[in-house]
Amino acid sequence: MRLETFFEKFALLAGAPNAVAKMRELVLRLAFSGGLSGKSPDDKGLPSGWEAQTIESICLSITPGFACSRSHQVEGGHVHLRTHNISTLGTLNFDLLVQIDPNKVDPQKSSIRRGDILFNNTNSQELVGKTCLVDQDYDYGFSNHLTRLRLKDGIYPGFVVFYFTLLRNSGYFARLCTRWINQAAVNTDTLKKQTIPLPRLAEQKRIVAKVDELMALCDRLEAQQQERDTRHAALARASLSRFAEAPTPANLDFLFHQSYPITPADLRKSILTLAVQGKLVPQDPSDEPAAALIARAQAEREDLIKQGLVKRPKALSGNGIPDEVIELPPKWEFCRLDDIAKKITDGEHATPKREEHGYFLLSARNVRDGFIDVGDVDYVGHEEFERIRKRCDPDAGDILLSCSGSVGRVAIVDADNKYSMVRSAALIKHSKANVDSSYLALALRSPDLQRQIQRSSKQSAQANIFIEPIRRLAVPIPPLAEQRRIVAKVDQLMALVDRLETKLAEARIKSVALLDAVIHELLNPTAEIIDLASYRAAVGCYAISKMQGKRYFGRTAAMKVLYLAQAHVGLELGLKPMREAAGPFDSWLYRFEEQGEREAWFKVVDSTTAGGKKKIEYRPGRALAEQSAQAERAFTADQRKEFDRLLTLFTDRTTEEAEIIATLFAAWNDFLIDGHEPSDDEIVCEVRENWHEKKGRFTPALLRKWLGWLRQNGLIPRGRLPRTTHQTQLLLN
Repeated sequence: MRLETFFEKFALLAGAPNAVAKMRELVLRLAFSGGLSGKSPDDKGLPSGWEAQTIESICLSITPGFACSRSHQVEGGHVHLRTHNISTLGTLNFDLLVQIDPNKVDPQKSSIRRGDILFNNTNSQELVGKTCLVDQDYDYGFSNHLTRLRLKDGIYPGFVVFYFTLLRNSGYFARLCTRWINQAAVNTDTLKKQTIPLPRLAEQKRIVAKVDELMALCDRLEAQQQERDTRHAALARASLSRFAEAPTPANLDFLFHQSYPITPADLRKSILTLAVQGKLVPQDPSDEPAAALIARAQAEREDLIKQGLVKRPKALSGNGIPDEVIELPPKWEFCRLDDIAKKITDGEHATPKREEHGYFLLSARNVRDGFIDVGDVDYVGHEEFERIRKRCDPDAGDILLSCSGSVGRVAIVDADNKYSMVRSAALIKHSKANVDSSYLALALRSPDLQRQIQRSSKQSAQANIFIEPIRRLAVPIPPLAEQRRIVAKVDQLMALVDRLETKLAEARIKSVALLDAVIHELLNPTAEIIDLASYRAAVGCYAISKMQGKRYFGRTAAMKVLYLAQAHVGLELGLKPMREAAGPFDSWLYRFEEQGEREAWFKVVDSTTAGGKKKIEYRPGRALAEQSAQAERAFTADQRKEFDRLLTLFTDRTTEEAEIIATLFAAWNDFLIDGHEPSDDEIVCEVRENWHEKKGRFTPALLRKWLGWLRQNGLIPRGRLPRTTHQTQLLLN
């Protein structure tokens, strides 16, 4: 695909998260790989005619700024630029200027000139490396968290700024920086040693002009997308409102319209709203009125009070009718939550004595919407458990409400005598004979009740709702039989929404995969080799022919030696390696295996290693030798010699060792492609932390050992393209 086509078809890809940000990064990657100027890489991996130079070699001066404390800030003083004055898009931002006492200004660092570059050397890990171009002369100083670069003649400042922006956006500076608590830094010595690929000045200017043009297009596409999202959100709100007024099958088009999708979260809120307003299921005239249920619930509490089993609560004023009066169906009633409760209380106020094991001690963090989460829970011993439960005794069917921090989450207790609580959660022991627990829970989660809860919360350092406002919550109560019909219908509809959400998530993953695949193709166009498919297949067959009968050689090892055939030997295979769990991988291998069986080059066989692990291996077919001979005729003498040496090195390597070797080589090679000569620690960190989660099983000591093996055997990366890219979570069908 051509870049112009990509921009023309962008609307088809815009649904992927961060699509415009990825487009901007693509433009920069193409700019510095020769893609915008039609240059192919040379044997050093650089576009033809380009040279790699250090930042120090292209600068007249590299000057860090000076620190100045808050106490020296004065109105009308000398402007002192800070990190927030550099935007993430490479421009100066003057929205908030700090001014300091002129007597505190370092005269060598008191100004910036047109063509200077400001580099943000210290910031958070994700922001360190922000860079901007100074567009005119300013008598402004700059802080010690900024570094001023003044370039030599023959270097176009905009070109350098775009390169630094690419390095930051791609996470390079985040990996390179020195880190400590909440801060990260790229020191001056590191900055000086950083390399940059440079063409001649005229080409630098042409590339910057093209990048400016494409970035402006990205800005327009982003603005259009934001406008479209705003319009869709307004239409979605209006549609939900229209459907809520008349929730009939005829009006379902308001909820399911291709022009303005309703989110699953909004659908769930709409379902709960309709449920508690009596619009979700039909009413039955024969149902017992809710007023009788409420009266029995109050009588039940009076009996418990007389028996001394619960204390009489403090009297509440008011009648339980909400401020926003909603017309309820016949036989429904509004009541205060207190009117249907036997007891409403919060958990233990004193600090309980916690133990490493024992009985569950719940807090607000354990109350999730719909369930109790004991994944991160505290424990108390038996005596403490019994003491706490004398006042607050959650049992099966009771309702828990988070009342501190994230206020308003609701869960139903799943067992008797299982939990104790602290005060950040509230217990609602309602009359279960008259109010269905599942109905009460969904009512409390409905937007109507959640608005009441939020209005009743006290806002300080964190939100809190206390017991009396909880008792006052106005709850719509339908007849008991209708409560159960509502619960059944809500469960049915929520299951549909869950399935819809899963489909939407799958669609988003596929849109990400499509966008990533298109970007990968643009960054790694198929090499212009006559009949690439035949050449690649012949090289694969050559490897299988040479390695037949070797104990560990199978699919994983085959992919690794073919990757190294391209990245180390220099065979133009056109592979596009992705970062997968077992190392660099191109799904082309699957198509090669299918073709190999069709053409009788080899047979793909499932086998089991001595250690009991599954292994895919290849058994030679009648046409393997002929296909292998085609590769021999295509190789140069040096290519064949080095490829044969590579295959010999892998003869006795286990599958896991082949994985380690190729992954270390690829991580090291990617650093070089990015213009950085990595340390061993950086390579090890890249493999363990930035490749794939399964790489964490390899210890640093093991990886350093195999780095030594690479050097001993002359497998030293040279930064030869292509770069590996992260595999998407799901492959496209």
